[in-house]
Amino acid sequence: MGEAGDSKFDISGKKKDAIDNMSLEELRNFFQSEHRRQEDIEKYALREAEKGLIDELNLMKAKKAKIKEERVKEEMELANLLDSFK
Repeated sequence: MGEAGDSKFDISGKKKDAIDNMSLEELRNFFQSEHRRQEDIEKYALREAEKGLIDELNLMKAKKAKIKEERVKEEMELANLLDSFK
């Protein structure tokens, strides 16, 4: 972890040049901000996935309500039909 080939630590040429000229405090701040940026990206992706799941759940609830409504309607029609034979 943290090796040159590790994609998590791959740094573009311009960033590498800038990093070479930073003090330890600046380096610490830089890597903390990069870490926070990565966390923000991950949180955003998680929120988007959650939104998708919530939308899917709401769609399922709407379908369930529609099926229930149709079932109640059919039961009422059947009850009316049975009443007509009395």
